[in-house]
Amino acid sequence: MDATDQNSLHVRLPSVGCVIDLATGLIHPEQVDGSADLFDGMAVAVSDVSDEWIAALSETDRECVGAERTHATIL
Repeated sequence: MDATDQNSLHVRLPSVGCVIDLATGLIHPEQVDGSADLFDGMAVAVSDVSDEWIAALSETDRECVGAERTHATIL
C-alpha cells in the first residue's frame, strides 16, 4: 500500500494506474505525479468496477481494494 496523501486516505494502486480513497471507497485515475485526478465525473465506486479491472490488480493492490469492495466475489 502506497499512501499518496495521509490526510485524505488516498492510496495508490500502481498495477492499474489508479488511486483509491479509503474514506469514500471511490477510485480515481492516477495523474503523472501520482496524485488522484479529482475532476468531477472521473471517479468510480469500488463496488462498480469490472471483473477485468479486479483481475489486473497486483496481489498487494487487490488486498487494499478487497478491504473496501462490497462484492463478495472479488477474491
